[in-house]
Amino acid sequence: MATALLLEREGAGLVVLESSDQIDFATLGATRLLARYFQPAADSQLPEPVRTWLRHDTARLNGNGLPPRATAPLRVESGDHRLIIRRAGSTLLLDEEMATLTEREREIVDQLAEGRSNAEIAERLTIARTTVRKHLENIYAKLGVGNRTAAVAATRLDGERPARGR
Repeated sequence: MATALLLEREGAGLVVLESSDQIDFATLGATRLLARYFQPAADSQLPEPVRTWLRHDTARLNGNGLPPRATAPLRVESGDHRLIIRRAGSTLLLDEEMATLTEREREIVDQLAEGRSNAEIAERLTIARTTVRKHLENIYAKLGVGNRTAAVAATRLDGERPARGR
């Protein structure tokens, strides 16, 4: 329960599942996040998009004796926020984050798209290289990616277009 209390303070949520679509326990934070991002479901039942995601994950477990690859988190956008749901066995961890990039982050992604290095970006934007690196860490976290190419691709696919000519 100490973990659940910590999650409540951080604004995240924890859901323990009874079955693939039945909630055994949910923190107040999880209940609020589910209500904010999904249509209400029947008592103790997960919203349909979450159940579908879980069914898809369960189908991956084909019984071949090999450990399954890590489940990709479920990401749901709402305005300038994003709900991320991760699964660990019969437990779901819900976390909310900002989904949009700041103007400076969009400028940096624009520079990435043009193939510039951190040093070149720092020089063009008159900021320190370490500041570029920190912005990239924030960009990767917001977009849920792990490298420069994926960040550029994610901004193109999600409609989060970098700023041009600034």
